Amino acid sequence: MSTRSLFSRFLPIQKKRVLFLWRWVCLFFLGGLTIYFLFPYPSDSLISFSQKSIKIYDRNELLLMEITRDKGGFCSFLPLHKVPSNFLALLVFSEDKRFFEHRGWSPIALTRAMIQNLRAGRLVSGGSTITQQLVRLRRGKMRNNLWSKITEIFEAYRLELHFTKEEILEAYINSVFLGNNIYGFEKAANIYFGKSLEKLNELEMAALIRVIPAPTRYQPYRSGILFTKRAQDLLHRAIQARILDIPESLKNLYSHTMLAVLPMESRMYAPLFCLYALKQSQDYAPLEAITALYTTFDLSLYTNLLPIVSDVMKSLSQYNAKHAAVVIIDNPSSELRVMIGSLDFFDEEKGQINASLIRKQVGSVMKPFAYALALEKRLFHASSILPDIYTEFPSSIGRYIPKNFTRTYHGPVRFAVALASSYNVSAVFLTAQVGMESLYRFLKKIGFTSLVRSPSFYGLGLVLGNADMTLLELAQGYTIFAKGGVYTPVRTLSSIVLKNGRRLSVTQGTPQQVMSPETAFLISHILSDPTYKLPAFGTASPIYFPFPVAVKTGTTKDFRDNCVVGYTPLFTTAVWVGNLYNEPMKELASVGGAGKILRNIELFLWNRGYAFPSFKTDGLAIVTQRVCSLSGMIAHEGCTHTLEELYTPDNLPSHACTWHDSLGTPRIPAEYQSWAKKQGLTTLPTSHLTILFPSEGAVFAVDPQIARESQAIPLEATGETNILWVCDGVEIGRGNRIFWPLHPGKHTIEAISSHQKRRVTILVVEE
Repeated sequence: MSTRSLFSRFLPIQKKRVLFLWRWVCLFFLGGLTIYFLFPYPSDSLISFSQKSIKIYDRNELLLMEITRDKGGFCSFLPLHKVPSNFLALLVFSEDKRFFEHRGWSPIALTRAMIQNLRAGRLVSGGSTITQQLVRLRRGKMRNNLWSKITEIFEAYRLELHFTKEEILEAYINSVFLGNNIYGFEKAANIYFGKSLEKLNELEMAALIRVIPAPTRYQPYRSGILFTKRAQDLLHRAIQARILDIPESLKNLYSHTMLAVLPMESRMYAPLFCLYALKQSQDYAPLEAITALYTTFDLSLYTNLLPIVSDVMKSLSQYNAKHAAVVIIDNPSSELRVMIGSLDFFDEEKGQINASLIRKQVGSVMKPFAYALALEKRLFHASSILPDIYTEFPSSIGRYIPKNFTRTYHGPVRFAVALASSYNVSAVFLTAQVGMESLYRFLKKIGFTSLVRSPSFYGLGLVLGNADMTLLELAQGYTIFAKGGVYTPVRTLSSIVLKNGRRLSVTQGTPQQVMSPETAFLISHILSDPTYKLPAFGTASPIYFPFPVAVKTGTTKDFRDNCVVGYTPLFTTAVWVGNLYNEPMKELASVGGAGKILRNIELFLWNRGYAFPSFKTDGLAIVTQRVCSLSGMIAHEGCTHTLEELYTPDNLPSHACTWHDSLGTPRIPAEYQSWAKKQGLTTLPTSHLTILFPSEGAVFAVDPQIARESQAIPLEATGETNILWVCDGVEIGRGNRIFWPLHPGKHTIEAISSHQKRRVTILVVEE
């Protein structure tokens, strides 16, 4: 048999098999499609499309905002029977003329859109019905291609099978995006015009409808006059098509009217805080289960402070300061009272960024934490002398040479003055004694979760604010000083109401005693007493108040950021000023920038009758001692300038002043001789050899995760110029100040001069 005859006999068999398989494929496809269309819809109602909202209240149960569960936007649900008939007629005319005739999609509209796009050479029309638009609202962002359009049509048809036209229209009216995080016409009418949808006139209705095609471009705060022109165009076409019956007088009025919208936050309060509260609530319940949030926010205080901040920022615009943020915490309860993250929520570029939650460098406001640790560890007391002279510190990248803000040095500076006057060199020296790792661990303990790199990454510059952190973290950290050394995480929510009616109480975090009440008081005393700030800030500074407020300022490199924190026993207020474009300001220091905002806020609170109690020593172990203002040691008859200083009984000066003899002649240590000469002091070098650091019995820890060569402590002595240092009988260097690498074990350190010897014993342990 020939090959051709075999093939002719085989072909009918193959055709039959192919046809058989094709019938089954078609049957399977049609069956699956039937099941897809007829299978019960994922939800038995359109509640998920209608963006049912969560209501957010302040601490006095005043409504701040209604916000969508899934999109984090603002909305207010309006049932269809309350929607004006003229609005429905305009909406259907504008968006889907055959809405009540089609079954989810319109071939006529799609064909017309395709012709328009071909003529324009670009996408100018989508031809989507209201039902298709609702599908896109439900599914979120999706690629605009052929496959997405096909699936959109199938989904729209399925939607029409399971819900009535009225249900679909109601869902669309309450779901459509209208710019500025606003969903639904009711909320848009309330925010843009200050009225409900029922109260709008036809021109205002048309204006909202014409935002739909491009909400970001056509929203009223951006489109300007176009907002009105597009509304007039729609209204004119609707009247010509006899969709609306409007009196002639109103037609003329509408054609010559320019629409005015309300200022940004006139109808919604603290939107950035509401978004933050919504995010916080997810730690307690899923968003779909929540109907209301009750917060610790103080709406009355917020609405009074917002214009105060705005007014100051207007005066700072010449310095290229464009943005500001404020956080206020109630110290006794650790509750968040005010969060100002943006002055203009409707600023399309940066207005919807919460600056209080953005990680920025905060400068010298980090110094009090290191100084508190130094007091807590008894390394220094309030009148200890800290060197503010040219100093080199070892670091992982070589030598670290800190400089002061004024590029000058101040010689020997008392602990309290160095902190209050914010001298950088002294702060870095102190941190080197405290231990940079110790400071790092302490900051992590009190809520600075933004510290995500290793301690060695930040280095000693951590005390100068080289780490990025949020303003909220900073304010939370400062509450430990106002709360007597107790750290409690800040609380934003007081209770959460679920759909089933259950109310969840949000309890306060567990308090931790992170430092002694005495240390917290001493830091507060230093930061609230203006006399300590005089050397740096003079007598007329914005951060001086006629009532007790502890204040610390911080200005970052190149004037990119201003930070200031002020606190009383009742409130902690943190302020940031800068710009979110990461551009430097024009030589604007924090005292004249963020400091002005803090001053105006504190004065407002004072004038409104808020209490400003002093930092009290009741029940605390605090003693006073008269000391020499130059040496910080116990004063005697030769000390020409003395003062009363506060201490704890176990950490105060133990020696009489050696910087003056009985006749009052200064005997300045050798390392400060050049400074003394510049000050015009006629001095004699002191011959009293003293080991300044380390102290007897000091304990240091070696971190196994950090390179050994970068873990060193300074050995420092005063009284001679050429000191020999010996460790465990082995010479290790010469000079008033050298660095010694840490080695585990017990060590004897000796300082030897030409005729004197001093010795201390220390312990180095391995963590």
